[in-house]
Amino acid sequence: MPKPRLKFRPASADELQVDLDFIRWTNMPSKERWLNEHELMLSAIDGNFTVTLSESKGGNVHVTVKLSFELPEMERIALQAALGDDPMRVVLNWRRARAGDRHPILLLEKEK
Repeated sequence: MPKPRLKFRPASADELQVDLDFIRWTNMPSKERWLNEHELMLSAIDGNFTVTLSESKGGNVHVTVKLSFELPEMERIALQAALGDDPMRVVLNWRRARAGDRHPILLLEKEK
């Protein structure tokens, strides 16, 4: 069986990307629970947000939150951490941002 092709999906300045390594893509109750538990926090960040869920390369859940305004990279990294982003990913995003990387916040996803 061939390995799935992966695509890099960099975040735009009005997006938060959260990698939920503790929720399997196939576990719908856990995805819904995460959304319910974080809806108030997301509303406090931006009352006009949209959420998209997608499958990570490892079969877990990626959350993309589209905001109605742009934020600096370090603020997005901090908010992603508060929303439960994978801790190692938070550190790697922070390091790439400090180094001036063009796309410090990104997700790796299975290509459809």
